[in-house]
Amino acid sequence: MIHLITGGAGSGKSGYAEHLIQKFAVQVPEAKKIYIATMHRNQDPETIRRIQRHREQRAGMGFKTLEWEILPDIDANASGAETTCLSKSYILLEDLSNLLANEMFLPAGHMKYDKDRLWMRAEETLLTPITALSRQAKELVIVSNEIFSDGIRYDPDTERYISLLGRLNQGIGQEAATVTEVVAGIPIRWKG
Repeated sequence: MIHLITGGAGSGKSGYAEHLIQKFAVQVPEAKKIYIATMHRNQDPETIRRIQRHREQRAGMGFKTLEWEILPDIDANASGAETTCLSKSYILLEDLSNLLANEMFLPAGHMKYDKDRLWMRAEETLLTPITALSRQAKELVIVSNEIFSDGIRYDPDTERYISLLGRLNQGIGQEAATVTEVVAGIPIRWKG
């Protein structure tokens, strides 16, 4: 099953998602807990602090961390070491907004600018592998950012990014068993 967790920056959504995985894992304690970290690793001090804070936050929780800026080919029949650990695991994907930005703006990304095909590329590059990931997982918890309500106009590339993230959230939300928004540490269930 898919569980979508959204919220603003610093809302507590990551902690809530980790708690949810811990709660699920009580049912099958021998199952693996996988944390897929998607933040682009650069030398920016704020990025380094955020990565360290997230590592400290989940220390001792028993997660195996996979650092994937870009999703690999995820297939139920995949035999690569990167994906074989996913089968029947509790998986936390942190987070969809970073993953989309990486695909759109990093040199290794698969979604180079083509405004006529951008949504189709998003479906191929993100929704299809996320669906495959959900088929392998016992539970898949996806964290995404709520960045749609500040009322600010941005440059065209950022507007496309915001629009695509909204569409991805909607697509995943339709498939998800639960959708929860975390506001100031308080989870608000919108679906499920």
